[in-house]
Amino acid sequence: MSVDPEKGEVPAATGGGGAPPPFEMETNQASPPSYSSLFGELQNVKKENPAPASFMKAFYSVVANTIGMTIMLGILNGIQIAMIVIGSLYLYDCPAQRLIPIYLIVEGSFFIVKSIFDLKARIQRQKLPAEEQQEYKPPLWERIITRTVGTFLFAFFICGNVWTYSIYRPNSLDPSAADYCHRTLYDFAFWNITGTYIIIAVFQCCCLTACFIACCACCGAAAAGKKKEEEAQ
Repeated sequence: MSVDPEKGEVPAATGGGGAPPPFEMETNQASPPSYSSLFGELQNVKKENPAPASFMKAFYSVVANTIGMTIMLGILNGIQIAMIVIGSLYLYDCPAQRLIPIYLIVEGSFFIVKSIFDLKARIQRQKLPAEEQQEYKPPLWERIITRTVGTFLFAFFICGNVWTYSIYRPNSLDPSAADYCHRTLYDFAFWNITGTYIIIAVFQCCCLTACFIACCACCGAAAAGKKKEEEAQ
């Protein structure tokens, strides 16, 4: 029954065309898109990069963009800050090897500089569409700086290994002795270097495990697809 609009009442909608869409439909249309999991991304990487070299490069790119990697980089930067602080506090407290505190200061400082450039590249990469992120490359001058700093860090890390391990374990009781080195300084340098090797080993094991699982999953999916095609024929 229609109602006179002059009385302040809205006439009822007639027919299916004028009815407003149900609330559930609007909710479904406004729902955010679903993002693929890390495992799904690795499967896509395997399909798009069948060659081992290109797959490992793409695999590292996917892993480097994960939240876990970001947290790890934050922890590593905290360690580098501690290296600078410890090296500065005990700069003259290791006559057994005076280069150990210098190693901590220099290595920590240059690592933070490299991390800033890496973070800048990560932010710029994440601003791009998903299909363009793997192909993104920072400007040439940034790549030259990061590679130069990375090479220097590697060479200086080897020097730190020699300086630290060569005096294991120094005298930490008599500050007037020629072989004296403050225990806090030396222990921090020793475990910083040893911990680096442990982290590298664990990270490589995790990467190889994830790579192996992704390869097995892709092979299983390919075999299942081939079997379905044979059954369809």
